[in-house]
Amino acid sequence: MRVLDFFEALVGEHPVLLATHSDRLLDGLSDPAESAILCELDENRQTVTKRPDKSQLEQWLKRYRGLGDIRAEGHESSVMTREGT
Repeated sequence: MRVLDFFEALVGEHPVLLATHSDRLLDGLSDPAESAILCELDENRQTVTKRPDKSQLEQWLKRYRGLGDIRAEGHESSVMTREGT
């Protein structure tokens, strides 16, 4: 989590791109609604990006400890609904 704190501190001054499959790291994000982007391929093998819907995420976080926990339980499609950029 110290590494995540380091990267989040850099965001104010530098762009940061961190790719992970770590649910623990996702759980540690201070603002997952703004900092997480899911990248996946569509049926034409084109990259599609999605962001968490803030209101949906807030509802799910009442029952789960973070975005990684939601993903680990297989519910990311209920949260990652906003088109990413």
